[in-house]
Amino acid sequence: MTAHTKKERTLKEMLSKPTDIKMGGESSPPEQEWPPDGNRREDQVIHPFLEALFTSLREDLQVVLSQDLKEVLHEVTELGDRVSSIEDRETACDEDIELLQQEDLRLRKQQIDLQAHAKELEN
Repeated sequence: MTAHTKKERTLKEMLSKPTDIKMGGESSPPEQEWPPDGNRREDQVIHPFLEALFTSLREDLQVVLSQDLKEVLHEVTELGDRVSSIEDRETACDEDIELLQQEDLRLRKQQIDLQAHAKELEN
């Protein structure tokens, strides 16, 4: 039996038990005294139902939170991969910039040399 059908059965059993609580919190006289000794308390009837309800809600919440956590972890992993890719491209760009700066410096030196050579030829 799956946990889901077990929860449904438990809730159905709890719902099938009569309670003496009406909407708005007013109580009505019980059809049969329970417990038989006459010391009946409302929470003895409501408590098992609420306990089953809260247990069911807690289990459902755990399932939902687990699924949400898996989705968030997947998104975080994807974002981490994207950040790594961006960092790799940034590193490649930095290397390209450094090479271009070196080439610029080399060409400036060559230009200065050519200008000096041109002046020598003019004289």
